[in-house]
Amino acid sequence: MTSQDKTIVYQGAYEPIRGVQMSRDYESSLDISYMALPDNSPQWLILACYPLIGAALGAATAVVLGRRGWHLTRA
Repeated sequence: MTSQDKTIVYQGAYEPIRGVQMSRDYESSLDISYMALPDNSPQWLILACYPLIGAALGAATAVVLGRRGWHLTRA
């Protein structure tokens, strides 16, 4: 936490408040945000392939348009 003049007001960990119940909405948002994917999940591979899929679609579009007579020129 900092103040307007960029000095450090507090630095350290926050201790849980004993005897105070956390709201269920906040607790469920924490559970969702820290939920780990299983190790055998291929989702990371799919996400990593999105740029390659986009590049392949762009190249295929360029080939199709090039065969139909479209050409890019520099002005």
